[in-house]
Amino acid sequence: MERKILFIDLSRTRIDEVEVDDYLHTRFLGGKGFCTYFIYKYAQPCADPYGPRNVAVIAAGALAGYAPASGKTCFGAVSPLTGLIHDSYAGEVLGPKLRMAGYDAIVITGKSEEPVYIYVTEEGTEILSADDIWGHSTSKATKVLKERHGKKSSVAVVGPAAENKVRYASVIVDYHRAAGRGGIGAIWASKGLKAVVVKAAKPLPEPALGRKAWREVATKLYKKFQALGSSFSRYGTNNGLVTADKLGMAPHYNFKYPHLGDVGELKGENVVKLAKGPHEVEDQSVFGYMCPIKCSKVVKDEGIKSEYEHLGMLGAADGIYKLMDVLKAIKIVNDLGLDSISSGNVIGWTAESEEKGLLNGVMKWGDGEKQRKLLEEIAYRKGIGAVLAEGVKRASEILGFGKEWAVHVKGLEAPAWDPRGLLGFGLSYATADVGASHLRGWPRPHRPPTDSALKALDSLLYDRDKTSVADHMGTCVFLAYDFPDWSELLKVVYGLDYDTEELRKLSQRTESLARLWALKVGYTSDDDTVPPRWMEPVPKGPNAGLKAFISWEDLEVSKREYYKRRGWSPREGVPLPSTLKSLDLHFAVEDAELLLRKLEPEYY
Repeated sequence: MERKILFIDLSRTRIDEVEVDDYLHTRFLGGKGFCTYFIYKYAQPCADPYGPRNVAVIAAGALAGYAPASGKTCFGAVSPLTGLIHDSYAGEVLGPKLRMAGYDAIVITGKSEEPVYIYVTEEGTEILSADDIWGHSTSKATKVLKERHGKKSSVAVVGPAAENKVRYASVIVDYHRAAGRGGIGAIWASKGLKAVVVKAAKPLPEPALGRKAWREVATKLYKKFQALGSSFSRYGTNNGLVTADKLGMAPHYNFKYPHLGDVGELKGENVVKLAKGPHEVEDQSVFGYMCPIKCSKVVKDEGIKSEYEHLGMLGAADGIYKLMDVLKAIKIVNDLGLDSISSGNVIGWTAESEEKGLLNGVMKWGDGEKQRKLLEEIAYRKGIGAVLAEGVKRASEILGFGKEWAVHVKGLEAPAWDPRGLLGFGLSYATADVGASHLRGWPRPHRPPTDSALKALDSLLYDRDKTSVADHMGTCVFLAYDFPDWSELLKVVYGLDYDTEELRKLSQRTESLARLWALKVGYTSDDDTVPPRWMEPVPKGPNAGLKAFISWEDLEVSKREYYKRRGWSPREGVPLPSTLKSLDLHFAVEDAELLLRKLEPEYY
């Protein structure tokens, strides 16, 4: 099967097509693998993330269009929040359509002097003027582009927040889905890129074992996931706050209270009452590509797609428990192109700062009207919004207060899951390649953190690898995929024989590259930590008195064991040359040797 990458240099308005070689095909496959590889190879460490030397990547999953719920597309760049290689994901159909157009990924370099958008079709690719849509909200720009290029086109677009370089600006795909985390949208706008439009409908390339064999495997898995996901389809993620509160993992009031026993109106049943049924939704792509459970909930009349992270971070984290207030905030962050997680986190920090008497008249707990005003000020960098647009870490540094209640890891704001309710989850946050992400390994079985995080290390590593493989494949993390399912699909689609061990190497490969990058740009083992808030004893609820780790010493011991298990050096976590060679990352060995000489000369 021929696979191709589009390389687009916006500085020179140059478009090149490059075939995927065997090394890239077999060692990185697609999605997260392609994003990580191209950023590591072509971006400039320590350069201004808003400069032309940053690289923006859009990569379809390896199984995009071939597997149930395979519409998850990777959006990557060096994050303006963290300086790390960042991969963020959005559903819908952009990835499968990119494959239909004949491409597996787009690598965007340089910087346009004028606003542009990229238009990809089966016949070719164009760089077109975006003068008429620059400054538009994401919904307005999407509407214009769909009217221009057809309703069936898939549109990824940035909004005013990105144009104003808010460090957590998102990319919005087809109105509803967000590649929200890490500020990828701000990188697009800094390059003069407003949107990417993909219009294609031709059949995907013939699977290696033929369409009949592929159809049998895909249908079998579709039915399996449909049966397993029937209960999840009722609420989707919208009952997550109820669950998180029961587990003592909710983000109430900027993570002060992981459990309150009451989540107000922010319950799945209340969202479902307002939502359209699956057959009432005109554009079925909102459910993702070939999704067997159709869990997305789109609110009638408003056209707002609600998810748990919205309810948790724009709701509970800011002390807001009225559903309509949160729905209005969702509409605003999507239109402005703001990450809902970072936005809610920053505003929760602001409300707590005001509660402590350090700010006045900016934001109070539960004030939906002030929250909406503040979101606008952040997106347009007005007043204090200009400071909050820098992210919670920088805001606390600029204003000179609040580091103790700034809830982030490596500058990436924390999502709506408090680790003080799950053993090993603090270690997941501390060691995640992008900073505070809840989707980089979920330890199982569920148990409170009453023991050393070492007890959860095996399950953390397993789930981290499994989630990473899903991100390589482009499949939804909420479907019950496991390694044998991906192995079967890779065999029928590409003729590749990948057992579980080989699949897990995909995760270890990208994580080792991301780790090398982090060390190259100045991070150390000291940054593999959790915020002070999560080491405060939980004040009440099922986990009263517990912390993310039983002690700071346990964090140190646990992360060093993590380094060892990954084949990294014991003190600073430098991927060892022998590990890189075993992962076929020979091109990165010299970087590792230089870092070892600098950071752990005694070990080198």
